[in-house]
Amino acid sequence: MNQLTIVTDPDIYVMDQPSFLTIGNADTNLDVCEFLRNTGESITVYIGDSDSDLSWLLNSFASSDYLLLDTQVDPFLTGLFIDKPKTYYYNNDNKYTNINIQTIEDPIRFLIDWSLEQKEII
Repeated sequence: MNQLTIVTDPDIYVMDQPSFLTIGNADTNLDVCEFLRNTGESITVYIGDSDSDLSWLLNSFASSDYLLLDTQVDPFLTGLFIDKPKTYYYNNDNKYTNINIQTIEDPIRFLIDWSLEQKEII
């Protein structure tokens, strides 16, 4: 059965399926969940923001395959995660390309491309 599992602070969910941590505003996080729900895949989404516990964010990041980071949400969190290889970021006013070239137009465009790649693998 395909399902979307949404995880918020303080919970952790560990399963052998694709997983995303999204740190963004509420509307963007909702859009990410809605898109992933319609992919037909079993996926875990960790929802974070600037109010999330730092330990929870770090554990969620470690459990996730991808981080979709809105660089406007929190400068500390941007600095913490921007240089990580599984971080894909958007809404950047600063030039982070010397640290991480994985800038994305928006998270939904990234997810569309990701879901197409998943279908090619199968």
